[in-house]
Amino acid sequence: MNPNLTTLEKRGVKWIARAKARHGDRFRYNYATYRSAHENTTITCAIHGDFIMRAQRHIESPLNSGGCLGCLKSITQFNLVKKSKAIHGDKFTYDRFKADEWQTKATYTCTSVNFITGETHGDFNTSPINHHQSPNGGCPSCRQIPHHIKWLKDAATAHGDRFIYTRANYVSRCKNVMVVCRDHGPFAVKARHHAELKNGGCPRCVKISRGR
Repeated sequence: MNPNLTTLEKRGVKWIARAKARHGDRFRYNYATYRSAHENTTITCAIHGDFIMRAQRHIESPLNSGGCLGCLKSITQFNLVKKSKAIHGDKFTYDRFKADEWQTKATYTCTSVNFITGETHGDFNTSPINHHQSPNGGCPSCRQIPHHIKWLKDAATAHGDRFIYTRANYVSRCKNVMVVCRDHGPFAVKARHHAELKNGGCPRCVKISRGR
């Protein structure tokens, strides 16, 4: 150590040595002005840039963060995804997931396939806590599967094989679905109306039944 350094400067050199011994090369101290263990100083994260915190707290911070908020968020996000995979396996992907709190809504991607259209359920937004606690991970399409199946059964009971449902992207009984009439082609109708109406809501079938 340089003998010409002041007592405070020597303490600063020792603090940097302790910080590097704990955190390795993850942080730089080019802008760190050491005054005391309990005063703030500027620390530079190699990944997230500058942040300010108390010198002693930096020494005592977890090895994988050093008190850097960016690192803490990355760690939290990693842990949230890790727990999600432990609960749901490979059903969801997390390429678009960004959240560092339990209550923050984030984007998840469901890989389940719609058994009618053959399309994946895709992206949806929910909080990590709901994603973990919900049997369907909060995916609205997965949540609708039992209702979708019941609607198909109701439609089959009412109309037999008169209609085709390969284009029916069911959301709820109050939303439109695309139904294909074997005689007149596709038409849009509310799901509940299709199951309840005699002609399934096909406009041309309705006109024919009225003698038009």
